[in-house]
Amino acid sequence: MKNETITKNMISALLGEEITKIKINETKELYREYKEVQELVEKNEEIKEATIEVEKMSEDEKMQRLAFLREKAILDEKDIYRAGIDKGEKNGRKEEKIEIAKEMLKKGIDTDLISEITKLTKEEIEKIVKK
Repeated sequence: MKNETITKNMISALLGEEITKIKINETKELYREYKEVQELVEKNEEIKEATIEVEKMSEDEKMQRLAFLREKAILDEKDIYRAGIDKGEKNGRKEEKIEIAKEMLKKGIDTDLISEITKLTKEEIEKIVKK
């Protein structure tokens, strides 16, 4: 059993070393290929110009995306602001109607007429009466 464990450990260690060597060799090979491609690009002006153009286009696309996102954020902020103003105005108009209804109730005006004039529902007017 002990010899079997030692053998397994030795095999694992050897495999680990072999895998590491393979990875190093693959990395070296990829680097050599990369260097060859780089040399070809440097020698061929058309490829060099095309590479530069692609890089510029990528940068332009990034800038366009940033501009789009910036504009979207500004428009979203304006929409939120506008929605807040609209809600505030609506609440203000509602409060004004309630105040008018209160004054009309004090003068003894019929709730049906108050509803017709202020466009408040009868239930809303009943709440005012109960307060």
